[in-house]
Amino acid sequence: MHEDGRSFPELARKAASDPQVLDRLSVNALAEDERRVLAVLALAGGALLPEELIAAMGDVAMIGERLGLLRRRGLVEQHEDRFGLPICHVGNYREMLLRYVQLASALRALADWLSTSDPGSEEARSAAGGALGLLGIAAERAEWPGIVRLVRLLEPVLTLLGRWEASREALEHGLAAARATGDQAAEALSRASGRTVTYHAETLDEAYASRAGYGAPHWEVTGWVTTYAAIAAGELDVVSDAVATIGGHPPMDLAEFLRRNPATYRHLVQA
Repeated sequence: MHEDGRSFPELARKAASDPQVLDRLSVNALAEDERRVLAVLALAGGALLPEELIAAMGDVAMIGERLGLLRRRGLVEQHEDRFGLPICHVGNYREMLLRYVQLASALRALADWLSTSDPGSEEARSAAGGALGLLGIAAERAEWPGIVRLVRLLEPVLTLLGRWEASREALEHGLAAARATGDQAAEALSRASGRTVTYHAETLDEAYASRAGYGAPHWEVTGWVTTYAAIAAGELDVVSDAVATIGGHPPMDLAEFLRRNPATYRHLVQA
């Protein structure tokens, strides 16, 4: 008997010296869609994912058919309506198959799915486990915008699970993303509050809409919006000695201000 041009005894000898050879042969026999399925599950680190999420993260059509074939070949495990990899295959498959998945698209698909899921559901809890492993890979590849959004969506799931160490790990990824994108205010707020805070560059319409609920007169709302627009445009970035001259002390940065005035961000902690 032969496989891939080699006899079984030859394959056995090869596997003894190179344990990954059988994994490579199994992967090489698959269609590209099937490789993308395995790549997504490898990114999830053995976590069990629902088939619609796998399809979205890997951009895979006919996902039920693909998963059925992989399960019959013993490459995928199924638990009720969720699927995952045998943990012994995760490392090898990540190395071999990561190139078949667009990492930024996979992050976006996972975040989209979490944003519409019940944080307390079994599916969300399982997906959160996979997302933690994915964050590490995304950080290695500097996918910072995707990391920031995913971390924010993971926080309520991890909090409900009581996974404080995992929540801290996710926050560290969020902080790294804030640093990498140069968002110093978001980094300071994240550190102070223990939650992932991000900066969203509002359009003028969004700025007016977000302040409409305060009941302030239109002229006052306009003053808020135009002031922040001037800051964003760099019109107020001139450094002067006014604080030291008038206040009698040097100015403090945002991190120091937050440390001294925790009431200013209490609403973030309580949210």
